[in-house]
Amino acid sequence: MANMADATGEESLSLLDLLALLWRRRLLLLGMALLGLGSAVGVLAWLPKLYVAEALILIEPRQAVNAEGLGVPGVLDRDSVTIDSQVEVLASRSLAARVIAGLGLEDGPELRPEPDPWRRLLTLLSGDGAEAGPAPERAADRERMVDAFLSRLRVERQGKTRVIAVRYASTDPGTAARIANAIAETYLVGLLEAKFETTKRATAWLNDRLRGLEDQLRGAERRLAAFRETAPAGARTPLVAAPDRLADLERQRIMTTAERRAMEARYRQLREAAKTGRVDAVLLTGQATPLLRDLQKLKAELIRREAELLGLYGEKHPAIVDLRREKAGIERQIAREQADILAAFEARMRELRAKEGSLESELARIKQAADAYRRAETRKRELEREVELARRLYENFAGKLRAVSDREEMAQPDARIISEAVPPRLPASPDPRIVLSLAFGGFLGLGLTLVYFLERLDRGFRTLSALGRELGVPALTALPRLRAREIADGVPADYVLDRPHSRYAEALREILAALTLRGGGRGETLLVTSTLPEEGKSTLALSLARLAAFEGMRVLLIDADLRRPRLHEMVGLETRAGLADFLEGDMPLSEVLKRDPASEVFLLPGSPRRGRPGRILGRKGFENLLAGARENYDLVILDTAPLAVVADTALLLPFADRLLFAVRWRRTSRAAAEQGLARLGDARERLLGAVLTRVDLLEQARYGEGDGLLAKRRLADYYAD
Repeated sequence: MANMADATGEESLSLLDLLALLWRRRLLLLGMALLGLGSAVGVLAWLPKLYVAEALILIEPRQAVNAEGLGVPGVLDRDSVTIDSQVEVLASRSLAARVIAGLGLEDGPELRPEPDPWRRLLTLLSGDGAEAGPAPERAADRERMVDAFLSRLRVERQGKTRVIAVRYASTDPGTAARIANAIAETYLVGLLEAKFETTKRATAWLNDRLRGLEDQLRGAERRLAAFRETAPAGARTPLVAAPDRLADLERQRIMTTAERRAMEARYRQLREAAKTGRVDAVLLTGQATPLLRDLQKLKAELIRREAELLGLYGEKHPAIVDLRREKAGIERQIAREQADILAAFEARMRELRAKEGSLESELARIKQAADAYRRAETRKRELEREVELARRLYENFAGKLRAVSDREEMAQPDARIISEAVPPRLPASPDPRIVLSLAFGGFLGLGLTLVYFLERLDRGFRTLSALGRELGVPALTALPRLRAREIADGVPADYVLDRPHSRYAEALREILAALTLRGGGRGETLLVTSTLPEEGKSTLALSLARLAAFEGMRVLLIDADLRRPRLHEMVGLETRAGLADFLEGDMPLSEVLKRDPASEVFLLPGSPRRGRPGRILGRKGFENLLAGARENYDLVILDTAPLAVVADTALLLPFADRLLFAVRWRRTSRAAAEQGLARLGDARERLLGAVLTRVDLLEQARYGEGDGLLAKRRLADYYAD
């Protein structure tokens, strides 16, 4: 619609132009809008109505039983995946089947389609109309009902919340609300049943586990009792009765072992000394008896005396022999004494070894008893711990069983209905708002399309600016259209005399002003023409002549349209002779020239001559007529035939000083106007301008041009009439 600023222009529409265009076509747009609303009302009355009821469910996971290693029965998580999963559960076929069965919808018309008439007839003829049909057919019917149910069900999560909306559509609002509430309640019952089922399984598992733990506890208690019977608590080992005794025995064993080892060392020294005869070694042992010490002293004395005697006597001296005999006896006694000492050492060593063995045996016995006691105590503690652990496990699972049992009694679903469905007041399908909006918008768009095409098809000129721009000629003025109530006798040219200061008269004055400005002097000849008939050129010529006469000019109006002369009829004259008679020489000018009864205009009427009009107009007499008229009149106006109809006007163009081109408002197309201007040829240079005739000023003002509104308001003082 960018080209609808005027009928022929290519300029784009401004916002004001667009608003003016819509206002001009308001009746069409209003009619289309009303037609659309009426159609929408008819569609709403014809289409079946569906009512949608909505119930809201809040997923509210509750605190689970804190049972380690035990699945929480029927408790939902709070994550988004769980909420989305519950949406799928609500829209599942199993839940739909439960609701259908619970409400008895399989027997009602809500989901059951109209039966096939042929199948119904066959059922009646078979005589088993009460039968539901074979099992496969019943299953198929149920599946179809579930499909129909799900097609009317919509389950959606409300944004990112834990609220789920359950919507059901039905032809009855009460049924829609009842089914939506039934879906929500069935879902909650399903949650409780799932929780009860899970709790039941958990209880059964706990009972089995509890019986096993009970058997385990009893077995542990029996093993502890049997152990206590075999190992009485009163039997105390020496380690427990006298702990100092074990330490004393250990000290004695250590001392005995040390003593034994010391005596064995001294025994070895003494035995070596005895073998070598070293008495001093024996004495060094610290074990010498008084007799042995005396014998050692006596032997030492004899050795000293022997040495003295050897110094005095020889080896065989009797004193030395006796001394040596005595010394040998003493040595034998020393040997016997040493042997006795060695025997005593051996006895003592045997005694120490026996004591050491006894101590070691006692220590080993006590240690063995202590080890047995410790093992018994360890076993006892193990059995006691086993009994305690079994008892704790038993009590723990017994507590879990009680907790699960209590939860089963107080079980609540992990969801609740926060908004029950109520019967809707308005249908959801078809939605009146949507249907009315679509119909209104669609028909309004169709109306805009019609406006576009009407504007495109309307090729007439609507504004003076468009007229001058498209034709390339001066656009002088827009001659207002006179309505029937404004014309008393039906002749528009009379209006200029009745109201010489009206807008109509002022438009004519603009032509006279343009004629004066273009150098028009006395005897100016103005040819008025148009492209097509009925464009108002004759009215323009007569009105312009009367106004010029009103302004004090001597005006001659010549009706040069020999095909359809009308000026004499417009002024109310009866005549049988006219221009053609004068030009053919049949009558003098004085006899054919008439005076306008309503003004000072002299009229040379036309006379119809259907034969040879071109020859008549082309005679020398017409030129002579105009030459004489220029001398006697201030303005000579020629009303000629339409340019596009006949060639008569082209014969008169050379005789005119100025040309005035009439174009009917919104009726004459651009092509027709251009065709008429083209027929002017070289005479176009003498074109005074173009005039829009029969213009509705009020409507023209809606196109952004004209003073129709101003004429009635702001310029009323200037347009006195």
